[in-house]
Amino acid sequence: MYEAVKKVFPSISFNTVYKTVQAFEEAGIIQRFNIGANVYRYDANVDPHPHFICLSCGRVDDMDEYREDLGEFISKAVTSSPYTIQSVNLHFFGFCPQCGKTKKNTDEILRLIDALETADEYKVATPANWRPGDEVIVPPPVTQEMAEERLEEGLNWKDWYFCKKKL
Repeated sequence: MYEAVKKVFPSISFNTVYKTVQAFEEAGIIQRFNIGANVYRYDANVDPHPHFICLSCGRVDDMDEYREDLGEFISKAVTSSPYTIQSVNLHFFGFCPQCGKTKKNTDEILRLIDALETADEYKVATPANWRPGDEVIVPPPVTQEMAEERLEEGLNWKDWYFCKKKL
């Protein structure tokens, strides 16, 4: 916030900006909320309303479409609770549309790396959508003797040439 104000007023001090923000908050002109790890955001909309907070990029969006439902919920809470409610904050945490696409891709890449490392380390194959802890595919036996040895290995048999096992 300081950097944005300093572009317009180059001689303004850091302390002046944050004392002004604090005065606005105390006067009820803005609201402050913690988005995690003691990182605060400010909102000029001081009416109770939920926010969506992206866990990846930190983007914060108002969720005004739920304001009426939230107002009804707050009214019920105020009238039925033995507590004196001073303020309400409702935050939904997740991934915004842009980060959600990246997150899904990142999760899939990490899953594939796990599958490739497992296949290489244990000399097995991993089925589609395999995750650590799932069964892996044992390579088919090359000889009759190898096929007979498998009977004693505790494998999950589908057929003589197709077996799975837990690692």
